[in-house]
Amino acid sequence: MRKVAIALVIGGAIVMVLLSQFGLSEENLARGELYEALVASPEDANALTAVFSRFVPTQADLEEQAPVLEANGFRCDIVPASVAGSRYLNCVRPIEGSRFCRGLQFYSYQSGAGDIIEVLGSAYNSERDRGFLGSCDDSRRRFYATGEVSSED
Repeated sequence: MRKVAIALVIGGAIVMVLLSQFGLSEENLARGELYEALVASPEDANALTAVFSRFVPTQADLEEQAPVLEANGFRCDIVPASVAGSRYLNCVRPIEGSRFCRGLQFYSYQSGAGDIIEVLGSAYNSERDRGFLGSCDDSRRRFYATGEVSSED
């Protein structure tokens, strides 16, 4: 009986370590005034876009917009758009404690001539896609697949 109890305690400890490493923990992301203002804002695209516009230099080149977002825990990519010479900045960040099921997105579109044509902030909610351990793995993968613009050489 004593061996069974010891085996159960050891097995439970192993399970807890695995869950904490692979399912229950979240990485601490940078938090700044922008992030704090966004989570205090309604999850409406117009309200979020207005908050982003207060902190991000939305008329500046995409390379100047990205560091502000990255300093607030966003991960960003600059990718070519379908119109020749144009490109867009795409940034994503999960909301803390949501296990990657809720988050914020930022898009900025720049024409080939260098003009910023559109800026959009939005929220995402993928609660319906929660996995076995309670996190949203597709959103987690998308977040980590997004590069960091300011770290590129």
